Amino acid sequence: MIGLLSLILFYQLNISSANELKETRFLTLDQIEKLVESNNTEVKSARLQSKAAKVRSGHFLRSLMPKLQGKVGYESFETGPYSTRSQAVWKAEASVNIYRGGRDVIQSEIFSAQERLAQISKTGTKLEVRAEAESLYWHHVALNEAMVAYKKFRKLNESNFKAAKTRINRGVSTETDRIEFEIYRGQVDESLESYSHEAELVRAELAPILGIDVGFSTTDYVPHDDEDPILKAENNQLSSKKEEALRLQGRIEELSADLSQRWWRPTADVYAGQEQFNLRERTYFSSDYRLDTYVGVRLTFNFDPFNTGVLAEAQTMEHKAHAKRYQQQLKNLKGRIEKVHGELKHEHDLIHLSENRIKQGESYYIKTLDEYRRGVKNSVDVLNATQKYLGFHVEHIERRRNYQLIRAQLVALLNNKLEGEI
Repeated sequence: MIGLLSLILFYQLNISSANELKETRFLTLDQIEKLVESNNTEVKSARLQSKAAKVRSGHFLRSLMPKLQGKVGYESFETGPYSTRSQAVWKAEASVNIYRGGRDVIQSEIFSAQERLAQISKTGTKLEVRAEAESLYWHHVALNEAMVAYKKFRKLNESNFKAAKTRINRGVSTETDRIEFEIYRGQVDESLESYSHEAELVRAELAPILGIDVGFSTTDYVPHDDEDPILKAENNQLSSKKEEALRLQGRIEELSADLSQRWWRPTADVYAGQEQFNLRERTYFSSDYRLDTYVGVRLTFNFDPFNTGVLAEAQTMEHKAHAKRYQQQLKNLKGRIEKVHGELKHEHDLIHLSENRIKQGESYYIKTLDEYRRGVKNSVDVLNATQKYLGFHVEHIERRRNYQLIRAQLVALLNNKLEGEI
């Protein structure tokens, strides 16, 4: 019995451990695009909207297809001196559009533009979500790298703390040296706790975007590529699908304005049909005499300048206003792309400046530590050198992170560029 219970307990522990391992995953940058594509509902929604726009296209050909109308009924009635009767009624009619004042052609062009716009929007939504996910990813990686740096400097501080105790025991230093290093140890531990907490919050924000559990981990180094194609590109090489999208939106508004102006134009249809009346409507006992067959051409007018016309005029002006707004947004987009690209180049330059500062900080720290051991410098000088050295490391991490954040933003702005392709 005891053996059986032990076996069950062992099995449950294994299942629990397996579940924990299953929930923990190592997230890489390459996985983000696939996870966004497969799990993000905003991206799935954009795909459905693109399909819906495609279904709407081809309006002009559909407008030429015959339209069928029909009705069927059965009623009881009493007409004049006749007794109550019950008879069926029905009607079937087919009509073909031959003229709509040019509205069908314009509407078809609008739907075609909307189809293309939805395709661009589908890609744009994916890239914007991906940029958001990558920004959070790089933020998390940078936090990991910062924690690695702080742990490294905590070890250096512990080494200096032991050296201070040795100096105190020899009588060449005071207790304040030891306290200085103890205070700094507490500050480093506090920073590590803050970084760890912030990383947890970033995971909580990133996980639902990717559709994964929060129990994931990432690498602890933010890379930088000096040969990044987007970095080396000139501004005139950075074209964006969003420019096409804004032009399409402006074109749609112009077409919609033209459509609104055609409110007064008549419509023409060719139609044919049959209708069966009952005795209440036609006083013939034979149903054959109550059956009508007809064919004709119908011209329909809707001329209401004081209501429909006024509203159409207002709609026309609104559409023209929207078209002008998209023209300005197109200009703004070009300026925005140049600005973000300039920020990317600037951040690249800062990265190399901070690399030089790390070397200077390391040299300063080593020399200060040597002078401290020789009694020339005190603990405050060592701590100051340590903090500078660590600060330069963290600054370098943040600049590499900022470069990746700006790059993700630029890729989303370009809308048609993946992984640095020009």
